[in-house]
Amino acid sequence: MNLKLAVLSIMIMVIFEGFNPGAQAVPDEAVGRIVSVISADSLGIEMVINDPRTTGVDSVRLADIAAPSTVTPEGKAAKKAADLLLKDQIVYIDIDENSTEGRNEWGQMVCVIYLIDSRYRPIWPPVNRMLVDDGHADLVEDGNNEFNSSAWWEDPIPQGSKGNISKYKEIMTSPKASSEGQNSASKSSVLDMESNAGRINIGYRA
Repeated sequence: MNLKLAVLSIMIMVIFEGFNPGAQAVPDEAVGRIVSVISADSLGIEMVINDPRTTGVDSVRLADIAAPSTVTPEGKAAKKAADLLLKDQIVYIDIDENSTEGRNEWGQMVCVIYLIDSRYRPIWPPVNRMLVDDGHADLVEDGNNEFNSSAWWEDPIPQGSKGNISKYKEIMTSPKASSEGQNSASKSSVLDMESNAGRINIGYRA
């Protein structure tokens, strides 16, 4: 009987994981401010909360998407749209675990990133999918990284937080936070933009 119960428990866990695309996701391995948009899939991010693999200002490549070259009209339009969406925004960063130090052959961090709402929760879906949905990048699944881009079109059930969501919230809501810093945090929220754009915020909760 105990063996049957054990097998049943394993089956339930497998079924649950099948409906839980975010089970292994750690969306807040680092926190950073986007300081430059090189193209719709390549960014410069200044770290606010570091991971051991990050530097002060890091070059980031968005995982599993490819934007058109910026020498083309399509690439210039995609870069402009990404700049309007992302420049100066604070984001949570999920870094690829399969790459050496989380980087590709050009030294860029391979990441999935999440915008933040007014309650410091990551906004679903990730930016990577937003750019694909808006036609500014193509989906290009890379089987070498840890990410499964198909999960971006499923409802998230997040697990495995590193605790930086709570840490960033504490930083921004502490009495020591300057009024300028709080104003910047307010600007970093895209909650109003998401509402205007018709997207539903079902973000991760800390």
